[in-house]
Amino acid sequence: THRYIAEALKDSDSLLYILLKEGKITGIATTHGLAIAEAYRGQGYGSYLVKSVVNQLIAQNDEAFQIVVEDSNIGAKRLYENIGFVKQTQVVYLK
Repeated sequence: THRYIAEALKDSDSLLYILLKEGKITGIATTHGLAIAEAYRGQGYGSYLVKSVVNQLIAQNDEAFQIVVEDSNIGAKRLYENIGFVKQTQVVYLK
């Protein structure tokens, strides 16, 4: 989470979204990543935050965009698929 926030603050073109519940940070979203506090995972906060960001980006730009997810990040893949994203390509990294 701290890395995502630091990267967003360094990049003047980046956006930083913070989701609060009762004054506590529940989650953050940046162009570099999404993070939901452990105590709030599995309760729909990630879906809510992603949908809110996507809707705002569409309203502002009306341009296509993509989300990149590591194949091993099963939770994130499930979240994005559940809100309508579909897998288009897969990048394989070789050592």
